[in-house]
Amino acid sequence: AIGERRAKSLGIEHLFQGRENKLVVLDKLLAELNLSYEQVAYLGDDLPDLPVIRRVGLGMAVANAAGFVREHAHGITRARGGEGAAREFCELILSAQGNLEAAHSAYL
Repeated sequence: AIGERRAKSLGIEHLFQGRENKLVVLDKLLAELNLSYEQVAYLGDDLPDLPVIRRVGLGMAVANAAGFVREHAHGITRARGGEGAAREFCELILSAQGNLEAAHSAYL
């Protein structure tokens, strides 16, 4: 319930929690949205995340992710999960797109 409320407050339309096979869920979502794996950025921390991390265009692990997951990720956040890793991940993407300053200025 908390995750659902937080997602709604952030305008997140698609939230999937407690899924064992995340790749199956992602397959369905990509088909629904007509997107490819290369268009996906994903941040994970444990073995169930690994198939997705390895398949998507940008698959990263949080600093305190399982070692095996970190070994196979495209990159690792400086922040640990629950301590700013998601923000760091989003800012990395916004920066690469040239949109970070605009995102920050919306709060000034």
